Amino acid sequence: MRTSRPGRGDTKLGCLLWLLGLGFAAYIGWQAVPAQIKASELKKTMAGLAEHSAEDPIEKIRARVLVRVKDLGLPVDKKALDVKRTGGRIKISYRYSLPINLVVTTYDWSFEVGVDRLIIIV
Repeated sequence: MRTSRPGRGDTKLGCLLWLLGLGFAAYIGWQAVPAQIKASELKKTMAGLAEHSAEDPIEKIRARVLVRVKDLGLPVDKKALDVKRTGGRIKISYRYSLPINLVVTTYDWSFEVGVDRLIIIV
C-alpha cells in the first residue's frame, strides 16, 4: 500500500502569501477610497459654486469653498485655494495632501482639485 507524500514545492506558503497580499491591498483600499470620495465631493461642490455664483464676489465663493473643505474634514489652508474670474469663466482650485497610514509608513497623498466653468446667468 502506498502512502501519499507531499511533492516538491507542495506547501501552503504560497496561499498564505497571496492572502497576506490581498489583505494588504484591501487595507490600502480601506484607507485610500475615503480620501478619493472626499476629493470627488469637493469637486462637485466647486462645480456647483462656479456655475451658479455669477453675481457673488470672489471672497464669498472662497468662504463657501473653505466651509465645504472644513465639513469634509480636509486640511484647511486659505493660501492653497485659488479662485479667479476671467471673462465669462470662473476657475477654482484647491491643493492639499492627506496622510495615508500604511502599516510600515505614512504616505502623503497630494490632491489638486479644480474646476473651470462657464458662468451661467439666470
